[in-house]
Amino acid sequence: MKILIALFSVLTMNIAHAEIGTIESYNSPSVDEDEKIVHLYLQNNCNQEVFIATRSQNPNQVWETKGYMRVYPGQVIPAGDMINNIYYLNAFTGDHRVNWEGEHNFEIRGRTVRALLVELPKDYGGNWTTVLYCY
Repeated sequence: MKILIALFSVLTMNIAHAEIGTIESYNSPSVDEDEKIVHLYLQNNCNQEVFIATRSQNPNQVWETKGYMRVYPGQVIPAGDMINNIYYLNAFTGDHRVNWEGEHNFEIRGRTVRALLVELPKDYGGNWTTVLYCY
């Protein structure tokens, strides 16, 4: 019984200290200025690994869920191509102290998660990178 109480206390303490991370998206030059496809990249600007899941509409207009992708500190990974300017993101640090979630939901691996709606400027494709910050 004492072990169960101690485990509950540790879990409660970790949840109580969770912080919401921030994001920023920026565009980098693309070869084709008239391109309507968004090439999405994710960058981890935290000092530990981050696990990221996304939901977006691919160029065939099918909604896809990807993740959880492990992204190491400083690493930038390709996250796929999108046909529109919005996608959903759910992420957390390896120690679960920082997370990125919002008011929207999507399902991944049979589980519903809360997600941020990330909206890029309309009618502009090319290369977009979303950076995750832990502060």
